Amino acid sequence: MSSWALDRRDSNDDGRRLVLPTAKRHGQPPPWWRAWLRLPTRRSTRRRLGLLFYVIIGVLIFLFTRSGSVEQILDVVRSSLADDDDTCVRNLTPPLLSTDRGLSLYEIHHTIRVGNGDPEGNKAFEGRYVAHYHSNSTSSRQRPPQQLPSLNDAALWVSCLEAYLAVGLPCPKLPEHNTPGTWPATTRGTGQQRIDLVYAYVNGSDPLHHHYHRRAKQLQATPDYALVAPQNKGSNILREFDELRYSLRSVLENFRGSAGRVTVISSQYPFPGCDHNSTAGDWTLGQLPQWLDTSGGESIWNDNDVNLRVIHHSTAFGASYNPKRPMFNSLAIESTLTSLSGISDHFIYMNDDVFFNRPLKLYDFYRPYVGPIFRMQSDLLVTPQRPRDGEWASLIYTNELLDRRFGTRSRPYLTHTAKALSKPMLEEIASIWSDELGRTAAHQFRAAHGRRDEEVEDDVSTTFLMTHYVIERWREALLWSFIVGRLGGDEDEWGEVQESRAWEELGGGSEEDTTIIIIRGKRETIEKMADEEEAAGEATKILFSSFDGYPYTNMGRTGFDQFPDFAADDATRSRRLATRCRLAQSCLSLGGSALASDVFKNVAFSVPSCGDCIISALVTKSGSLGLSAFLPDGNRKFHPRRGSPSSTSVVRLPTGKEWRTIDFSLRSALEGLSESEQRSEISVREWAIRAMYRYRFAIGATKAMFVRLDTPIQVKVTLDRMDSMSGEDNEPALLCINDDVRWQPEAVKDMLQAWMSRKWGQRAEWEMPQP
Repeated sequence: MSSWALDRRDSNDDGRRLVLPTAKRHGQPPPWWRAWLRLPTRRSTRRRLGLLFYVIIGVLIFLFTRSGSVEQILDVVRSSLADDDDTCVRNLTPPLLSTDRGLSLYEIHHTIRVGNGDPEGNKAFEGRYVAHYHSNSTSSRQRPPQQLPSLNDAALWVSCLEAYLAVGLPCPKLPEHNTPGTWPATTRGTGQQRIDLVYAYVNGSDPLHHHYHRRAKQLQATPDYALVAPQNKGSNILREFDELRYSLRSVLENFRGSAGRVTVISSQYPFPGCDHNSTAGDWTLGQLPQWLDTSGGESIWNDNDVNLRVIHHSTAFGASYNPKRPMFNSLAIESTLTSLSGISDHFIYMNDDVFFNRPLKLYDFYRPYVGPIFRMQSDLLVTPQRPRDGEWASLIYTNELLDRRFGTRSRPYLTHTAKALSKPMLEEIASIWSDELGRTAAHQFRAAHGRRDEEVEDDVSTTFLMTHYVIERWREALLWSFIVGRLGGDEDEWGEVQESRAWEELGGGSEEDTTIIIIRGKRETIEKMADEEEAAGEATKILFSSFDGYPYTNMGRTGFDQFPDFAADDATRSRRLATRCRLAQSCLSLGGSALASDVFKNVAFSVPSCGDCIISALVTKSGSLGLSAFLPDGNRKFHPRRGSPSSTSVVRLPTGKEWRTIDFSLRSALEGLSESEQRSEISVREWAIRAMYRYRFAIGATKAMFVRLDTPIQVKVTLDRMDSMSGEDNEPALLCINDDVRWQPEAVKDMLQAWMSRKWGQRAEWEMPQP
């Protein structure tokens, strides 16, 4: 064992203690404060003492509002007293290279001596890490170009999808149910469908984390680090309440039947030793949960049919990982999901403060008929008018990227809970916004907004981007299918004939009738889903299905009180707004010799309200089920040119960062397929159905509770309240416990751990045996 001592003391350059001079008892006037209090009358003295009392209270309030807690104030003091030269540990032996493929463990015994009256005194920490050796420490910080995703949807049973999308008939044998590689290796061939889970994790109490976090903040003043922002002042990032252990237990207790592989993405730091050979600088130490049983040396742990693996930032970031620059930016870590390997096509992403509080199933997050189930707040939208503070900076910036691609609008905030993500969709957004995601991955801390003199861009919120990208691509496919696929010419023609036909199909009448009022009809999509999905998750209610159109119509900047499902004739505000719109014939007319793709761009992106209303009109025309009014005629065929360039085997519309620069013509879309997909004759209807099906989704609601930990008294009341809900109808299925503690964090930690231990007391097989 080696000892790492961080000795913080007041000293001058040669190490001697600094002694500040004090006033002599004689020959000098008394201190100013003593003279100020020595007044002739008791009344004046009481007045001045009272004033002094209020000044002290005011200063304390100011410090708490600025820093958040006494612990944060102490942290600032400690940082200012730390030695600048304290960058490494002497006499620390580097790890040894090993040919063993098992876990390469490395242990350090840390001793932190905190002086200057800190009541915490000395601390000892037994740290176990995974040692990683990097042969090239100068790896590029730029993310390598992403390859276009190659989701193999070419084998979909089109006849089955035709009935499903056109008229809403069930499609019981979708090929993806039995497609190899869709589900984890642990469940292939068992007949049991499962879904993987991915956690982002950091042990904030680890001295290695404290040390490099402080060093990184100090380096921000240097030119190399000028483009990063100061880290959040909250001390919760330097704290650990053991949430991951109990979050995993909650998954095993309430999700075991649907859980596949669990992947934990954990932090990684440079090897802290000073005395090492020339190659030791390439060693890094990856965090392990300290309760994980490593006695067997395995790199994958099992609890019966659920397995667990821990990967570190070097694996997640790949070629862009810099072993000398540890990462403290959760958005940068989140950006690595776009290239994460070894996970199912559809997976659940969550932080360690999220718990499964009631039994949940696969269908609470993904259903083959429906697609991924997103959770978002209809009454909280991401708009440019919001202050760009905290997470809102990345959300607003990400929404701006979506605006440039799909047209300007406000979009709903994703709830802070477990999120359903799609690996093919993540790969697709990575192929489009590789530069933006690469810059996010290079930000050690969250990027600073507003420093435009340094041309700093905010970070991308990968989960927000992927979720709304799927929804917008669905909307795009609907409108393209009708404008370009159903009405436009083979060479993208659009004239009076096409315009008149479009207006007639949308419900327009005579030439004098230049505007029409669209009123949405009743739909039975969600009712049918409930009848057909016998194994549907009981904890989640589907609020909106993509097969009912587009969910953001008339949302504006304030949103809805709830998402409309169009299943009943209710009179809520959201339903009234979502079911009525005014459509002008000018939406379909650009004058002169317009192109069908230009008309599509106009209604889809330039004037989004036009496209939203067209979707409402065509969904209503399609009846209570299906989307037949959007689809091209079944007899329409397209003949691609021989030797035309190809880019992908995926049936989808062209991709790009900005809608103005993308060619959406029929020829551009259908000739973009690889040679194996191209045929001498392509059914436009079949192609449109497959393109639409790729982006299906649903919006769901699961009983959830977001809890903030604040003070010991507040925490006790909150935990008692959650206990009182146990077994009741209002008991949340998803629980998020957020560390926002301002007072006595150790007392809160003891209370929370005792509660979690009672709540999820069954020890997992991958945990160390209890002493």
